Amino acid sequence: MPNEKNLIRGLSIGYILNFILPFRFGDIFRIIYSGKKMKNGIAFSFGTILIDRYLDIIMVGLIFILFLLFGIDNTIILESAIFYIFLSLIFLFIAFISISLNKHVKKIIKNIASIFNKKIRFRIFKFIWSFITLFKDVIFNINKIKLILLTFTMWTSYLLSYFCISQSLNSFGSELDFIELFILLFSESSLSFSSLESIVKLTN
Repeated sequence: MPNEKNLIRGLSIGYILNFILPFRFGDIFRIIYSGKKMKNGIAFSFGTILIDRYLDIIMVGLIFILFLLFGIDNTIILESAIFYIFLSLIFLFIAFISISLNKHVKKIIKNIASIFNKKIRFRIFKFIWSFITLFKDVIFNINKIKLILLTFTMWTSYLLSYFCISQSLNSFGSELDFIELFILLFSESSLSFSSLESIVKLTN
């Protein structure tokens, strides 16, 4: 078991870097940092973060759908809801193929990896095997109810923080409300910007 303090440190620094830098560089830091602290290495760390992001994609899609159900008529919200739902289905399809066609996937990877030298081939095998194992653990071994409850709790905290940020910005003269802030941070058209860049861009 990795030291929880190291994982929390990697998570915290990763979130800070994601807030400041574009293109999710904080996740790259988290993969490398946490991977060095975990027994299964970077491959397992990458898999855990990928599943973490997949759960985020599902939740953001559901929140955009809730906006639509509550009668918030906005083209960006509709397009973003479709985007996140489509992305969730693609990820789910890849996971299904990886698990249900486990032997075939491994055979394909083995053929691809055979063109590299022994060291690189071993790293490719280790990465893919860890990745597939992680998916199996999530589906068959992890307490799904606990995972769902923790995910909803985490996103409730996120939404509360976004509301507080919007209120804070309003105190400085911005007219950005909670829903506009959420759209700014998560609409498919703003994914290439960091959170900080997006907020500054809109409030200036």
